[in-house]
Amino acid sequence: MNAAGGVVALYGAGQVNTRVAQYLATRHGWTVRGPFGRNERNNAFRSGADVVVIATTSFLREVAPDIEAAVEGGANVITTAEEAAYPWANDPDIADRLNALAVARDVTILGTGVNPGFAFDALVVAASGGTSSVRSIRVTRVVDLSAFGGAVLRRI
Repeated sequence: MNAAGGVVALYGAGQVNTRVAQYLATRHGWTVRGPFGRNERNNAFRSGADVVVIATTSFLREVAPDIEAAVEGGANVITTAEEAAYPWANDPDIADRLNALAVARDVTILGTGVNPGFAFDALVVAASGGTSSVRSIRVTRVVDLSAFGGAVLRRI
């Protein structure tokens, strides 16, 4: 895999991976496998992908077995699980286990989510980088939840 493309498997067939699939379909050089629903878990992790994007849950303990399966399959992993952004704060034992596995397999694991992660962290830091002094930052996000499925709505 390189900046020009590769094979991406998408595990989790909700709104996030559906949008990722649509985006990657417009980019030259990317082969997209999925999105795979939860009943197609093995297809995602045994797809021979360079990267597996896991967009199923926010919680480290719940997503850890999926991360392990993807890494065991030789894939780099990106997960939308917010707790995986800094997993040692949530469960140091799981974080150490995932880190050791990734090092042993020579792959990477990136945990990020929209909140926290992009909208309330990375975007704000990037936007404030053009100045030498920041007195305050206020971030407001409004989300239309109507496109989400029942599982997400129940959790929210």
